[in-house]
Amino acid sequence: RGGGAPPPLALPGAGDGEHPFGTQRSDQAGSGVVLAEDPTDAFVFGAECAERGAYAEAVERYSRGLATSPHDVKLLTARAKARRNLGAVHDAVDDFADAKETLRGDDGEDAKKEFIDATTALGELRMECEQYAQAAIDFAEALALSPKSFPAQEGLRRARQLTRKATEVADLEKQRAAATALRGDVTGPRFVRPGMARFEDRGKSGKPF
Repeated sequence: RGGGAPPPLALPGAGDGEHPFGTQRSDQAGSGVVLAEDPTDAFVFGAECAERGAYAEAVERYSRGLATSPHDVKLLTARAKARRNLGAVHDAVDDFADAKETLRGDDGEDAKKEFIDATTALGELRMECEQYAQAAIDFAEALALSPKSFPAQEGLRRARQLTRKATEVADLEKQRAAATALRGDVTGPRFVRPGMARFEDRGKSGKPF
């Protein structure tokens, strides 16, 4: 493109803390400047950053677009993926959850596919956070719209399996705590959690990316 990415806009209202789109940005903390960008430009240049592995820059660019259009599903899902690649899994969960809720109830075919993809990806991220019960709900929602979706089927199977294991571990720890109290013993090994190595039969989550 020769000239490179256009600079972000300094929007009116920055001096008094008012954002014309209703969203206060913190890109320049303490400066009082609100940065925003056309959503299409933000997506294009954010994607270029992500393609070369500059995920922090991609997140920044997507965020500028979202300052203008807070419910833009393409920007939300793109930022979620960039945040996931930075290891900010909980932030990525928030973005996919926002995308999912934005798409909920939209009967268009494109929106339906985007909902299934966002909901499946959300389930995978919740698996990484060991939120197995909530992940199972996400996968079940995706399957309700796409019963033959293998990622959602496999995700639901793993989520239910790990939910059961988590319940078993919690029960065992309660039993151990009761037995320890009777003995007056405060030492001894704890039971491993479902997401730890001894339970590992699921590979690393995040496959939708």
